Amino acid sequence: MSVATEPLYLRPTSLEEAVAALAEHPGARPVAGGTDLMIQLRLGVGTAPSAVVDTADVLELHGVDPTPDGGLRIGAATPLRTLLGSPATARYPALAQACRLLGGPQIQAMASLGGNLANGSPAAETATPLLVHDAEVEVAGPGGRRTVALTDLWLGPRRTAVSADELIVAVTLPAPTSGTTSAYHRLELRRSVDIAVVSASVRLTLDAAGTVADARVAIGAAAPTPRRVPEAEALLVGATPRAAATAAGAAAREAASPIDDTRAGAAYRAAMVAEVTERAVHACTDDSREDT
Repeated sequence: MSVATEPLYLRPTSLEEAVAALAEHPGARPVAGGTDLMIQLRLGVGTAPSAVVDTADVLELHGVDPTPDGGLRIGAATPLRTLLGSPATARYPALAQACRLLGGPQIQAMASLGGNLANGSPAAETATPLLVHDAEVEVAGPGGRRTVALTDLWLGPRRTAVSADELIVAVTLPAPTSGTTSAYHRLELRRSVDIAVVSASVRLTLDAAGTVADARVAIGAAAPTPRRVPEAEALLVGATPRAAATAAGAAAREAASPIDDTRAGAAYRAAMVAEVTERAVHACTDDSREDT
């Protein structure tokens, strides 16, 4: 009878050491908070890693810092609680709302922003807020560093454009323009279950007359990957949010391709995509930005 082998545990102190460890041990997995990986290992989901590369001591992977152009750089291993504690996060309301809803305080203290994205889940809580804020990810590997637009990061459920010998270094967001706000909304079975049945984020830039000058709409848990909905965005631009909210929701529903699973049926998910998108549009123009 074969005996399961415990993965090798490595704790590098620099980004270069972390990249080298991934290259040296095929099948290794980088880990920050480990909130997804530990559950996957316990449930036997996927292939067990040959090594766990703990990034806790890699300083470059931590921190919430302004960029020279007024945007924000978030280290991939930064815990969500740290992100929520930064005043800079308030400039990206949809992201702050999603972080507050991801698990409880204990999970938020461990779960990292990069890990939430790298896990490749269609329901990743921070995915749609970062999509509407035009985020990019910096990736490092044996061949050097490269930048990947978030729209190109996910290839399918649990599949990303980050190779096995690469890791996400940071997430960068451009500076919000004047008159811009955003909102995140999700539907859940109950508040204690922190996986969205469906979710949506909306970012709107309004002109002085209250008309939408620019829009971003993204949906989650409604397709094989989190995705932007340009059809909904086009309906919002040139209109007032209130006038176009229902049409934007309908466009999001048309763009969805949900599945049946233990949490909800595909037909129900499709209907609720329209609802959460419409609510997120309305939330951009009033003070009710908390999910109910």
